Amino acid sequence: MNSTSTRLVVVASFLDTHQAHVARLRLEAEGSRAALDGEHHIAMDWMISNAVGGVKLLVLDSDVEQATRILQEDETEKDAAIASDEPIDDDAESCPACQSMDFHQERLNRPMAFLSVLFFGFPLPFFSQKLACNSCGHRWRERWSDKALRPQKP
Repeated sequence: MNSTSTRLVVVASFLDTHQAHVARLRLEAEGSRAALDGEHHIAMDWMISNAVGGVKLLVLDSDVEQATRILQEDETEKDAAIASDEPIDDDAESCPACQSMDFHQERLNRPMAFLSVLFFGFPLPFFSQKLACNSCGHRWRERWSDKALRPQKP
């Protein structure tokens, strides 16, 4: 039998192709050869991601321990950043009314969807570009031009 194994083993599965590519590049930066399986299926029809098991990250069976350790370290670092009380980004936007960092982007413009039901008999998906504060309920529109003109940190 050959001393170098060429069998591929699944070490992780991702619902999103972008996350899978980031993980693959992270493993390759550490010296492990990695490949993705199913990325094109998900890219063509993302709704089947859960049905096919997502995008699978494959490594050689000799690199499984190293790949698992690297992926676990990345998850530990993310969890530590989320658990810390310090803000991750100093330039992150906050609510103009209460300065809270706890906000979300509204997905649909509800008044326009309601009007489409009245006029057409079914809702049309009018997407919203507004942000809503989870603390005080204030709603505002994010200013993309201000964000683009903001100086970048080195």
